[in-house]
Amino acid sequence: MNEHQILYDFKKKIECEIQKNKLFSLPIEEAYFLLFEKAGVLYKLTLINQNKIQKIIKEYYDTKQERIDELSFFQESIKWIMRWCTQYCINTPQKQAEKIQVEDIFKLMGIAYAYDRFHLFWDLHNKGIMRYRKDKNHITFNYTNEEVFKQHVCYDSLLRETTEHEGLNNISGSIRTDYKELMKQVHHLDFNCNIKVEFSGFDLEDYKEFTTALTDLFTENFLSKKKNNTYILHVNNEVGLIYSKDDWVIKIVEKSTLDTKKVIDIINFFTYDNLLKSDVSLTYFIHLKNDLLLVPEVIFSLTRPEVNALRLLAKRQFKSYDKAQNNFEYEMISKITNNIFSNYLTSNKDEKSKNIRPGMDLLIYDENNNELQVVELKYKIPVESGRDILNLDKMLEEGYNQIGEAKEYVQANVLTILEEYYGEKYKGVKPKNVDYFIITNYSIGTGGKKEIPTPILNIDHYVELMKDSNGLDKVRSSLYSKNKKIVPPVTKKYCFFKLLGYRVTYPEYKFIMKTKLLKSHLDSLQ
Repeated sequence: MNEHQILYDFKKKIECEIQKNKLFSLPIEEAYFLLFEKAGVLYKLTLINQNKIQKIIKEYYDTKQERIDELSFFQESIKWIMRWCTQYCINTPQKQAEKIQVEDIFKLMGIAYAYDRFHLFWDLHNKGIMRYRKDKNHITFNYTNEEVFKQHVCYDSLLRETTEHEGLNNISGSIRTDYKELMKQVHHLDFNCNIKVEFSGFDLEDYKEFTTALTDLFTENFLSKKKNNTYILHVNNEVGLIYSKDDWVIKIVEKSTLDTKKVIDIINFFTYDNLLKSDVSLTYFIHLKNDLLLVPEVIFSLTRPEVNALRLLAKRQFKSYDKAQNNFEYEMISKITNNIFSNYLTSNKDEKSKNIRPGMDLLIYDENNNELQVVELKYKIPVESGRDILNLDKMLEEGYNQIGEAKEYVQANVLTILEEYYGEKYKGVKPKNVDYFIITNYSIGTGGKKEIPTPILNIDHYVELMKDSNGLDKVRSSLYSKNKKIVPPVTKKYCFFKLLGYRVTYPEYKFIMKTKLLKSHLDSLQ
């Protein structure tokens, strides 16, 4: 039996055990309601006592890991339980179904989160990114290309940490007493797309207004349960907001400038469809009995509305998303050309549409030093799942191949490349240095089977490096550095979780650094 079959059989064995859970002895609508009612209690505890919620999550996830990402725990565990309800729930009610307590749901969420982690490792193993060793009831995973993965994951984490910290700093101190206004501003932090993206009967701006109204409804519901600045936790009343579809439409229309048709179109687009690969964090309107629609607070309050809307567009309307993705690349070009040192000369695929070539979306030329950058742009909506990671790696692998083709073209035309892209003034001028690399917007991926240093940078990092006259030198230095001149020393630690009697061990990589704004951090490293 080969290693893939062994791991697959293990996965099926775990799924057979999960199927026996008593939640799945209920009709699907009842199972949904109970899941969100009990999970809502756990979510509210996160707002009341951070230390206690970490202790509870670790207990049911069955791990001694230092800290669990609470957002990931809720989203991924509930996603899998919803999918299992679709697979396993009975069609007709049993005469005497077992009573399900809060603790039963917490335990199932722990199992579901452990399964999600294992499923990710299984997926990565199938793609050759991970390998494993199995010894009876113990499985140990490792990354096949560890050094590259370690640098890539920490590079992404560092830039994301600084960006999120900067975003929160922009609103801290500005709103002190108006809780509703604060919630609205926090909600709007996720919306930063400047491109008009079309969905089914509405666009992204309409959706922003819709979710702002929905946020307002949840905020009012939260405040109604506060007494003397203390939230009153109702164990049997934390499921979320439940209305008929007509009532949902009325409430959203009242709180926005959207017309009835647009609100209906948005609700329809974001309604959970009970398919095995559905993700409740994307489609969070859930059908209950009697034609009621539930929006669970534990899901809506933890979603990233703009990101999740684009992820759903990619799944349901690929052509619309593909068009939007091309526009996002032009937005990247605009961000670069408007923020780098003004003396650099740029030429992009829009200007040279008749000569679009692989790996040559954007060229940047430093006339003073006679140096050239040849850039392939790759835009990706934020990565939120194992499948997203694999899709991202596939896209970036294409980018690496494209810059290889670009290098062949430039080297074959080195005496004419500047003239072709910048005019007759540069006829016969041969650039002294040429750098070929990818610029991406969110994550530089796992690195696949590449060797470090890898020719890829995050756009925010790149723009920061290119703000003065020696920007090309700074970029080259980062590209040819194993840690991209930004990642502090990285430590490796093995973590584990238990999944229905099995122990799963995997490596985790961390850097230790006090949170700083990106510019300050970059300045300190140069």
